[in-house]
Amino acid sequence: MTSLELQLKRLKVPESQVLAVERDRSSLLFDAKEAAGLGRKDFYNIGQKGLAQLKKFDNDIDSYERGLWEKSSLNFNRTMVDKEENSELNDSLARMITRLAPYFHHHACKQVLEWLIYKYQIHRFNAEILFLAYLPYHASNSFGRMLSILKFTKPEFHFLDEFCKTGSPVPMNVLIRVCHANNSHFLIPMLSSFLVNAIQTVGDDYCEKRMHASYTFFAGFMVNLLDDVSKVNNQLIARIMPYVGIALKSKILPFKYAGMVVAAQLVTVTSLAPEVLANILKLLLLKMRGTWVDVALDTVILICQTQKVSELPRKAILKLVRKREELNLVPKLHKLMMDYDVTAFMVNFWDTLLDALFKESDKEQLSGIMEVLTQTLNLEGMVEEQAVGLFNSLLSYMESDPERSEPLPQVLSQHIRAIVIRFSTAFDIVRAKWSVRDQSIVDRFLKECHIEAYELIPELPGADLYQVLRCSDAQNL
Repeated sequence: MTSLELQLKRLKVPESQVLAVERDRSSLLFDAKEAAGLGRKDFYNIGQKGLAQLKKFDNDIDSYERGLWEKSSLNFNRTMVDKEENSELNDSLARMITRLAPYFHHHACKQVLEWLIYKYQIHRFNAEILFLAYLPYHASNSFGRMLSILKFTKPEFHFLDEFCKTGSPVPMNVLIRVCHANNSHFLIPMLSSFLVNAIQTVGDDYCEKRMHASYTFFAGFMVNLLDDVSKVNNQLIARIMPYVGIALKSKILPFKYAGMVVAAQLVTVTSLAPEVLANILKLLLLKMRGTWVDVALDTVILICQTQKVSELPRKAILKLVRKREELNLVPKLHKLMMDYDVTAFMVNFWDTLLDALFKESDKEQLSGIMEVLTQTLNLEGMVEEQAVGLFNSLLSYMESDPERSEPLPQVLSQHIRAIVIRFSTAFDIVRAKWSVRDQSIVDRFLKECHIEAYELIPELPGADLYQVLRCSDAQNL
C-alpha cells in the first residue's frame, strides 16, 4: 500500500464508515450473494444453533454473555450507540471471542461468529482481537476465510493484505519474517498481551482447562523467532523477556510450561547476561510445585549446562530444601544424576547448600540442608567432574572463613572423606593447585575430613588426567 493510500485510509470519516457498515454483507459461512439473501432472523438462528452445539463442549457457553443473544438484539444497530455503550459492548465481545478461541476448528464456533459478524460487525470493529484469538489456527483454511472479511485499520497489519484478498492461511515463516522486519517484533507484545488479558477476561480456570492451543502457539511462535541465531539480538531478547517472566510467574500451568519452553530455547541459542539468568532461575525455583517440578528442574539444569551460571538463588534453594518431601526432591535428583550429565547444576546446588550450611543459624533449616547434602553426595551417581567441583567449593569456603572454629559436621565430613578416597586422583590434582595457593587450607581440609596422606593414590592415565585438570581449571574461573 502506497503512502498516499495509507493517509487516505486514516482520513476516512465516521460517516463513510457508517455507510460501509450498512452495505456490508461479510460472512464467514456464505458467499456475498447467499449472505445477501438471508435476514436477521436467519443469522440469529444460525448463531443459536452454533451455541447449542458448543454446549456439548462447554455447558455454560450460552450463559457467558447473555446480552449478545437476547431477542431485542435483533434490532440493534452498533453505529448508533454512544462511546460508553460501545466500550461495554467491546468488552463483552472480547470475552465472547476469547471464550470461543478453543473451538475455532468446530463448525459450531463459526456459526456463532456468523451471528456476531452480522449483528455486531466484529470483523470490522474487533478485527485485531479476532486475529490474535484465532492465530493458533493460522495454517487452516478457516483462518484464511476469516482473514478475507477482516477490516484492519492499523498499519502493522498491512502484511496481511494479500492473504485477506485471497482468503489464504498464513504460514508461520511469514509471521516470523514480518516480526523480524526492521527489528519491530510487533507481534510479540500483541500476542503476549492478548494472553495476559485473556486471563483477566475469562478467568484462570477457563484458561487452564480450555486454552491449551493458545499457549502452545505462543511457545511455538517464540521458539521459531529464536530459531535463526543471526536474528537473535539484544532488542529481541528485551522484547521477549518480560513476557517470559509473566509466563513463568503465571498460575496457568500451560502458560508456565510455555514460558519454560521459551526460556530453554533462549539459553540454547544465545548467552544471557548474569542478571537475566538470575531472574529466570529465581522464577523457576522460588514457587516450585509438585505438578511442574520435573519440567522446572530440567529447565534449570539446561540453563546451568548452556550458560555461565556462577550461583543459584540461595533463597529459592533453601525453599526447595524445606519442601524436599513434598517435591520428592532427593529421589528426583538421584535419578537425574544416574541418567544425565547434571554436573553444572549439581556443583552449583552443592555450592549453595554449603554456603547456607556455614551461614544459616536456624536449626531446622540446618537439619534439612544436611539431609539434602548428605543424600545427594551419592557415590553411586557421582562422576569425577562433580567431585572436582565439590572439592573446590569446600576449599573455597574454608579459605573465605579461616577463623571458623567449628569443624565440618561429622556426618558431612564422613561423606566427603569417602568421595576423596573414591576420586583420590582428582582430589590430588585439586590439592596440588590449592597447595600453591594456601597449604594451610589443604591441611585443614584433610584434618577435618580425617584423611591421611597414604590414603590418596594419584594414579591416572594421561588422557583422564588432562580431562580432570581441565575441569578443575573451569571450576576456578
